[in-house]
Amino acid sequence: AAAELVESLRDRAESAGQDAGLGQAALLQRAQRRADDLRRQNTKWQNLLSDEITDLLSDAEYDLRERTRKIVNTIDRTFDEGDPAKVWDEFAPWLDNALAEAVDVNYTWLADRAEWIAQAVAQCFGAQYDRALPDLRLDGSGVDGLDDVRRPKIEKFKVGQQAFTGLRGSYGGVLMFGLVTSLAGLPLINPVSIGAGAAFAAKTIKDEGGMRLQRRQAVAKQAAQRHVDDVFLRFSKECRDSIRVVQRRLRDHFTGLAEELADELTRERETIMAGTAERERRTVHIRREIDRLAGLHQRAGELGTIAGRQRRELSA
Repeated sequence: AAAELVESLRDRAESAGQDAGLGQAALLQRAQRRADDLRRQNTKWQNLLSDEITDLLSDAEYDLRERTRKIVNTIDRTFDEGDPAKVWDEFAPWLDNALAEAVDVNYTWLADRAEWIAQAVAQCFGAQYDRALPDLRLDGSGVDGLDDVRRPKIEKFKVGQQAFTGLRGSYGGVLMFGLVTSLAGLPLINPVSIGAGAAFAAKTIKDEGGMRLQRRQAVAKQAAQRHVDDVFLRFSKECRDSIRVVQRRLRDHFTGLAEELADELTRERETIMAGTAERERRTVHIRREIDRLAGLHQRAGELGTIAGRQRRELSA
């Protein structure tokens, strides 16, 4: 019976050791799969963040350029149809407000897109990680610091200038028609030459006024378009800087998250290995105890055999 008990204990210890080994192997395999998944996640989120930031840089600049292009088209239409000397006071506030709105809308869109990128990258780690995202609030669009458009130097066609221009134009008309009518015996200054001079003066004033208007329109267009370009250059630079800030914050956040997950896996594997070593030590100890019991049983049997032999010898 004792031998059967020892053999049963050996079988149970061997079976328990095998079961424990299988369990430890399964745990190690699961930890290894998680480590492989984490490596794939790291590659995926890094590529996703890089691609999305590159797209955001391009899209944000295009969005701001498209909005300012529409403003420039309105500038062209305004000064193609109007006199800057008359419409500038009304035009300048509109331009400042339009640029401020374009910058503010672009900035708001950028902030929303940054939040979307953060959530998309978090999905690489699992849905449970999209609730603890970094603070992506930026410093502001800087609209309050936007400079007002400067009024260009717009020369008006004053009355004195018109009179001088008309006099210059009338001189040629009076002289030319006066010479022609003098062939008919009329004096140089006559009603015909005076009428021609008046007509020439009116046309000269009109032509000069048209040319001066075109110059004023060109000057106003250049001033307004230059202001739009300055605003675009300034805020496109600030936009790129803001995107880089977002990229660094997201990179640092998800790098830290990946390191935390890697540390958890390392601790889990160390715990599994430590448990395996402890079970092996206990298994060896149990086997030694079983072997010791088996030895004691064998020794007891030998002693019983010797005692029986001695009793038989004494009785004989």
